[in-house]
Amino acid sequence: MEDRQWLKQATQSVCDVREAMGAGLEAVGFEVLPSQANFIFTEHQSLGGKQIFDALRARDILVRRWDKQRIENWLRISVGTMA
Repeated sequence: MEDRQWLKQATQSVCDVREAMGAGLEAVGFEVLPSQANFIFTEHQSLGGKQIFDALRARDILVRRWDKQRIENWLRISVGTMA
């Protein structure tokens, strides 16, 4: 936290990756809620959350999903690096 330059660069990197991820998800039919955090909360327009969650997990891609009625189709995707 004392290295202000690193903190500024890391924060900007998260913002840049979050924007790119959101745009990519929207391009393939996802709704992406506005975020200022290091994650995206998203729902696909026609695919169910469990279906997507299971397909990603089968490829060793981990996202968060809750089995709660109002958010069962929503996924929480952490923002990492562009790679």
